[in-house]
Amino acid sequence: SVRAFVLWTNMKLVLSAIIFLVIVYVAQSHICVLDPPQRSPLNISDPGDNSCFRRTPYCGGVPPQDPSTQYLAGSTATVLFQQNLNHWYGKNPGHFDLWFNPSSNPSSEISTDNNWVLLNSFSDYAANDMVTQTNFTFNFQVPDLPTEHGVIVVRYVSNNPFEVYPSNNTNAIFYNCADVSIVSASSSVQLKKESPMKVATLEGNSCCTPKQWSASAYRLNSVGTVTYQIFYDEVNQIVRWDREGNIESSEPDTLITITNYTVLPGDQVNEYVIYPGSNVCELYGADAFYPWCYGNSSGQSLLQSFDLNDVKFNEWGQDNGFRFVTTVDGCTPVSISHADDQIVFTSFEVGPISPSVFEIPSYCSDTEALVHRSCRGQN
Repeated sequence: SVRAFVLWTNMKLVLSAIIFLVIVYVAQSHICVLDPPQRSPLNISDPGDNSCFRRTPYCGGVPPQDPSTQYLAGSTATVLFQQNLNHWYGKNPGHFDLWFNPSSNPSSEISTDNNWVLLNSFSDYAANDMVTQTNFTFNFQVPDLPTEHGVIVVRYVSNNPFEVYPSNNTNAIFYNCADVSIVSASSSVQLKKESPMKVATLEGNSCCTPKQWSASAYRLNSVGTVTYQIFYDEVNQIVRWDREGNIESSEPDTLITITNYTVLPGDQVNEYVIYPGSNVCELYGADAFYPWCYGNSSGQSLLQSFDLNDVKFNEWGQDNGFRFVTTVDGCTPVSISHADDQIVFTSFEVGPISPSVFEIPSYCSDTEALVHRSCRGQN
C-alpha cells in the first residue's frame, strides 16, 4: 500500500539511528558447548547435528575425558554454547541453565541435593523458526570447590511437549557438558548467583504482527551478510524463510525452510530444509505453531518507547541478551539484535500470500535427495 511504502521509505532513513539506539549486550534444539570444548565429538556446520543431541542426564552417556580447561576458584569466567535448534514453547517457556559438579562422573540426577551447583540461568527466546543456530554466553563465578577433574553441564530445558524424548524426559531437556578443573585461590570466595537483568515492565504490554505478511531483511554477523525473504501466514499456519549469503560461513549459500503446521491429529509436523543449489532437502520433525508476538507472551519486557521522524517504536528485551524493535502502530518488526548479530527489516507488506510460495520443490519427493533428520532420537 502507499502508506506502507511511505512508512518504510521513512524508516530506511532512520535505520542507522535505530541500530545505535538498540541496546546490544556484549555477551555474544540441540545444545553444543563451544568453550570450554564439549566432550567430543562436535559439529556445528549443520543445524540439529547428532553431536549436540544428548537427551539423558547428565551428558547423554558420553564418558569423561581429560579436563580441557582450568579455572581459578572465585574468579569470573564464561561458557560459550550454541542453541543448535530452537524449541520455543509459548505456553510454558523454557530456559537455559549452567551447572557444576566437582566429580568427573557424578550422579546423573542434577539437583543441589547431589553436590551440583547452579551457576547461572536465563530464558529461551521465540525464534519463529525451529531451524536456527544461536550462540549464547554464560557468565559465572567459579565456585570455591577445587578439583582435578570436575564437569560443567549446560542444559536447554525446552518444556516443549513435541520434544519429549525419551518418554521420562518430560521437561524435554537437552544436555551437554565439558570436563574442567578448578585450582584453589588464596582466599575462599562465596559463590554468588547472578541477579537477573532488571528491565522496565508494564503489565499487559504485548503486541502481535498482522496475521499474513511478507518481508525483506538483512543480517549482519561475524562472517558476513545474509539477505532474507520471510513469508508468514498465521491464518493457514504455514511459514517460509529464504536465506542467501554468508549463513554460517564465509562461503555464500542459499537455504530455504518451509513449515506447514496444519496436520491431522496424530500426524507429525514437518519442516523442509531446502538447499536449492544442490537440489537437496532435509526433513525435520518440527514443533507446534506459535504466533509472531512481542512482550509477555514471548517472554519479553518493554524496555523503552521512542519516536524517530514521527514514527513511534517499542524496544523489547530478554535476560538472554536479545533485543527487538517494532513499530507501535501495527507491531511491524524493525530489527532483532543479539551480541554482534543483527537482523534489520527493510520492507514489510501486509496481506494474503500466494499458495505457490509454499509449494515444496519436486525434487524433495526424491528419496535420494531427501534426508530425514529428527530431534526425537532417530534419523
